[in-house]
Amino acid sequence: MKIIAPMIVSETNSFVNFHTNDLTNKTRYVSFEDKGTWSVEIISGIILIEKGFIPNVIRAIDGVGEYSDGDWDVKMSNNLRKSGNFLYICNNHYFGSII
Repeated sequence: MKIIAPMIVSETNSFVNFHTNDLTNKTRYVSFEDKGTWSVEIISGIILIEKGFIPNVIRAIDGVGEYSDGDWDVKMSNNLRKSGNFLYICNNHYFGSII
């Protein structure tokens, strides 16, 4: 895994720092019913990147895409996936929350 994010949730609303089209499993991940490392479509916030992979992430952020200025995470995630890279979220532990 070259890029992974610890799952961060909000204590006051339904925010989480990832998106997946699999809403059934997303609910299971967010509730910690299922623990592990999961491939997801979009990650944001705290992101851990393997040192040698950083140039790929920079190209993904600078790459083409129709996104507003605030959607750098969506642009990066989409461009990385289009180039064959997987993005992961980890909920093995409670890493914290946004208040």
